[in-house]
Amino acid sequence: MDNVICPICNCPMTDSGYANYLVGIKKFARVPVFYCKACDLFSKKLSHDLLQSHLNSAAYVLPENEQTYYQKKMVFFNFITSLILRYKSHPRILDVGCSYGHLMMAVAEEGIYVEGVEINDTLRERLKTKGFQVHKDLFEVSNRYDAITFIDSFFYFQNPLDVLKRCKELLNEDGILLLRLTNRNWLARLRWRLFKRSDLSVLGDTTHSYSIKSISRSLNKTGFSIKDIHLFEKGRMKKIFHLLAYLLAVVTFKKLILTSGLIVLADRQA
Repeated sequence: MDNVICPICNCPMTDSGYANYLVGIKKFARVPVFYCKACDLFSKKLSHDLLQSHLNSAAYVLPENEQTYYQKKMVFFNFITSLILRYKSHPRILDVGCSYGHLMMAVAEEGIYVEGVEINDTLRERLKTKGFQVHKDLFEVSNRYDAITFIDSFFYFQNPLDVLKRCKELLNEDGILLLRLTNRNWLARLRWRLFKRSDLSVLGDTTHSYSIKSISRSLNKTGFSIKDIHLFEKGRMKKIFHLLAYLLAVVTFKKLILTSGLIVLADRQA
């Protein structure tokens, strides 16, 4: 098998197992998973076609599921909106991987200007009929923004450093970056140590699975500094485990972070 290079430090990654990856409606492919110990990063080896198949067939991009997702996640998107406004007043926002546009709708209700980026043609055209300006590719965007958001979308990009560099170009000097990421690397490592399990499907549908260490390295290498990390996610912490994990992080002064997600805010450096 060809060597896989860490997209953060460019060092060879270790073959660590496999994951079952959605590539069609109820259709899965087994893909190899690699690990960089230096960066604490898991990466799936995906072809462009596999990634595109996934982004066109996942449950959260199917038009018939929009209303269900709207009802489940609007509290969360209102929370994200309030979080942005805590740091920036009257910002111009770009939401990358905007999907159904629910965050854009929440932001627009506050009278804030927002644009989106969405690779899925069907969703992008639906949003345009609702009056939103939506781009197909981040590298096609030419405007400047006060905040750029990635809600469960940054971990799909195969070239994270290029994406972050592009975000720096698109942000105003005092702009902020908001990334919502899954936090499952600790669980994948634990399962391997305890059970020697090579099935790493627990990492979900990420292309690259980040920890605080790996996202910090990525941001630092591209001209950002972490402003804050939020472990509480209003509207998403419905299971008792989520709340207990958050409380554990609080009482250990963030030494034990087992929450299922992270909200990372970063400043653009000069």
